[in-house]
Amino acid sequence: MWYASDLATRVSHAKEYGLYQNLPLDKEHLSFNWPEIKQKRDAYVHRLNGIYQKNLDKEKVDVVFGWARFNKDGNVEVQKRDNTTEVYSANHILIATGGKAIFPESIPGFELGTDSDGFFRLEEQPKKVVDVGAGYIGIELAGVFRGLGSETHLVIRGETVLRKFDECIQSTITDHYINEGINVH
Repeated sequence: MWYASDLATRVSHAKEYGLYQNLPLDKEHLSFNWPEIKQKRDAYVHRLNGIYQKNLDKEKVDVVFGWARFNKDGNVEVQKRDNTTEVYSANHILIATGGKAIFPESIPGFELGTDSDGFFRLEEQPKKVVDVGAGYIGIELAGVFRGLGSETHLVIRGETVLRKFDECIQSTITDHYINEGINVH
């Protein structure tokens, strides 16, 4: 999706370089087939997951899904999705923590929200998007939506995006997004 968005943005600037002078290449005239690119992206991710799984199997790596914690003996207790608990021990253990978005139920319309995982499940391109958050995932998705032609609003707490990054990155990205037509609030 990011590459498609980047390509659409570059094509929309083609006239600035003397290319395609007689074609309407602005964002309003460019079309994008969301279901087609979603299908191709999903197939690509499925293929990658298969490659990763084969590599893990070849190296005899066990992958366990669930909620994990170290117990007092230094072993890992995992509560699996089926609510069973198993204890694991090994010389080397990697716990990939992941994360989960929180949707505040006190905000009217919260059920219309989605997270970055939900973005990949969208069957159709939204005409309008409100992206809440100024972290790197939120601003990446805002850029993708805008690049593909969705009216995009980015709601942030401070004056700039990426508050934990260098100030010059914060201001450069914020200004760039505003210039690209993202409505920053």
